[in-house]
Amino acid sequence: MNRSEVFGDHKPIIGMVHLDPLPGAPGTEGLTAVLDAALRDAERLTAGGVDGLMIENYGDSPFYPEAVPKHTVAAMTRIASAVSEAVDCPLGINVLRNDAEAALSVAAAVGANYVRSNVHIGAAVTDQGLIEGQAHETLRL
Repeated sequence: MNRSEVFGDHKPIIGMVHLDPLPGAPGTEGLTAVLDAALRDAERLTAGGVDGLMIENYGDSPFYPEAVPKHTVAAMTRIASAVSEAVDCPLGINVLRNDAEAALSVAAAVGANYVRSNVHIGAAVTDQGLIEGQAHETLRL
């Protein structure tokens, strides 16, 4: 699915739902607190007129440089499912730092419309070290 299939011909404004630290991350207040904050943010962003939402585990810093643990995928799936049910707009998933496989998995499970991968092709030097794109795997998945 490409951008015009989701948003039409205009350039969309995507509202970011930056999740608080998920269970297992430093400083977490638990899944219920993260879920409540995500729902509040999603409702406010859609009421403000965004064209779509992007959910990402922004509060999980320091980020895993590649694959996140399974409990992160489970928590993000639970939250994305609740957000998808609560608001009526296109939804995207980004799993930081660069876990495109997890993002695609969460998106498929909740019926999200798109994903984001910070480094899909090429490489980037980040605060987690060298991150290399995995497009050869992501596109096959």
